[in-house]
Amino acid sequence: AARQALVDAVAAGRTLLVRADLLGQRSLGELPHAARLDVDGITVPARVLGVMSQAAPELQSVGVLLRVDAAPRGFGAGARAPVTLEGESRSGVLVPASALVYGEQGVHVYRQVPAKAGERKRRYEAVAVTLRQAQGDAWLVDGLDARDLVVVDGAGVLWSLQGIGAASAGDDDD
Repeated sequence: AARQALVDAVAAGRTLLVRADLLGQRSLGELPHAARLDVDGITVPARVLGVMSQAAPELQSVGVLLRVDAAPRGFGAGARAPVTLEGESRSGVLVPASALVYGEQGVHVYRQVPAKAGERKRRYEAVAVTLRQAQGDAWLVDGLDARDLVVVDGAGVLWSLQGIGAASAGDDDD
């Protein structure tokens, strides 16, 4: 019923659907809770409906679908306007995107395990993280402490070697 009411409002011209593209991003951590458009200096509130299922081929970016109920006259199909997406304030740890490893169990990073007394080898463990928000070439994540030492270059190698340390090589193996 809610979907049909939205379709009817759009068809009657009382509501606009607007795509807000996040240029340079192809994924979105958490969905914003509200949005504002700047139409010729007029602030127009919008409601976030969700993430677009298809990327814009010419922009190759993630899009957020917005509902605008009080659009100024003349603002319609094909018009472009700056959009501000509003989310909750977030805390977490900023991690370079190259440190993230995507697997079947979700996203994780490798962090250095503190050495025990007399131990010389460095050890690493996989830690599950939750992606919150992209920030340039990095992600704000939950699941880490600010003091954790995270593997940035070589995380993929650690992932590919996972479990090999417990296996012994045979005499004929090189």
